[in-house]
Amino acid sequence: MPRPRAVFGALMTGLGLIASTAAAADAPTFWTSGQVKWTDVAERAGAKQALLWSDAATGDKGTLNRWKFNTKNPPRADAHDTHFVVLAGTFTLDLDGAEQKQFGPGGFVSIPKGTRYAPGCEAAGECIFVMHQPAGAATGK
Repeated sequence: MPRPRAVFGALMTGLGLIASTAAAADAPTFWTSGQVKWTDVAERAGAKQALLWSDAATGDKGTLNRWKFNTKNPPRADAHDTHFVVLAGTFTLDLDGAEQKQFGPGGFVSIPKGTRYAPGCEAAGECIFVMHQPAGAATGK
């Protein structure tokens, strides 16, 4: 079984390639896990986020997110599809009228626009995941 640090490092390298392509940069972008620029997320205590790519012309962006264990979020609905790729931990998803789903490393979630959902992180440990929001994505209540 691959070690979590090795998997995380490989994924970060791959995400750097995606980011450089998505941003149409003049040169490739590569980050080691130690070079990721984490910032605090105001609405979730202990949560951190790092911008991986952003296209100012379209608004398309991808972020690397780190939530502490046992994170629970209120239901939300986005104006555009939202995509998650789980890198570490157990990402949880509550959909209106459905049983909670859990996604471990390598799990993928695609939420169609307008779908009410509540993302979270299982109690066993922190979650690290990539979130992609296409151009013009906005959160509704």
